Amino acid sequence: MKMLGAEVIPVQSGARTLKDAMNEALRDWVTNVADTFYCIGTAAGPHPYPAMVRDFQSIIGTETRAQMQEMEGRLPDSLVACIGGGSNAIGLFHPFLDDAGIEIYGVEAAGHGVDVPNGHAASLTGGRPGVLHGNRTYLLMDDDGQILEGHSISAGLDYPGIGPDTAWLHESGRVKYLNATDKEALNAFQLCSKLEGIIPALEPSHALAKVFELAPQKPKDHLMVMNLCGRGDKDIFTVARFWAGCDGAALSRAPRWAPREAIALAGFVIDLDAVGAYFLIVQNPEGSKTADRRWRCRFATLPEPTHIHRRQWARHE
Repeated sequence: MKMLGAEVIPVQSGARTLKDAMNEALRDWVTNVADTFYCIGTAAGPHPYPAMVRDFQSIIGTETRAQMQEMEGRLPDSLVACIGGGSNAIGLFHPFLDDAGIEIYGVEAAGHGVDVPNGHAASLTGGRPGVLHGNRTYLLMDDDGQILEGHSISAGLDYPGIGPDTAWLHESGRVKYLNATDKEALNAFQLCSKLEGIIPALEPSHALAKVFELAPQKPKDHLMVMNLCGRGDKDIFTVARFWAGCDGAALSRAPRWAPREAIALAGFVIDLDAVGAYFLIVQNPEGSKTADRRWRCRFATLPEPTHIHRRQWARHE
């Protein structure tokens, strides 16, 4: 955004998540309404924004319909997408809502588990109707109606509510809503990266986790479309901290010759700019997360840059 000329102002209030950014943007808008337009990327907030985002995002579903007809000669049997505010999901779902034979699944962020107090962001599973940011929808609230922060390892899914279209689809029964924990999403992130050479964002990794459960239950000719709505480049340090206890300080203790463009994730290496230089961080064999943990580094330069390089890295003293 900065490269395109925008001034980016980080939110400092609350938990500094999407909810808090929306709060600050709305406050600024109503204070400077004469010369300011308000824009939002998620399908939540006051009318007409949920409808505007839905209609813009519906290009996803429109192109899916056309491409499925071209490639398979028919429409898909089911659709799967992650749910935060709901923009990517409603974008995929909307052009298919009148096709009654198509199963539709949305996947919320279960965080540490839907039974953990304030430990998830599954508004439909663990929330109730309320009003936030100018729309009435399902929200995570305490007994006094105060909005909870919620939790998800994915920055895009930790909004403590969902868009009004998603609330309606839930109550009408047209879409079935599931949920995936942080751990399930991370496992899906890893498997997709290993098998496909595609680093998914943590948001769609939640949907991918449920694909692994749903797909084996379907017949072999079943066509399932999952919306892989983002790239995981932005998430690799979050994933590394979860898997290896990597906290940034460990990176700073790495050898000075180690390139900072790449970081190892669970036995394979992600290269952010395909320069052909790879840096592997291996935690001590005991997997200790204490302050005395030690890090082992190995370095390899490949003759030809590749996006994902798989190799068995032996632990060493």
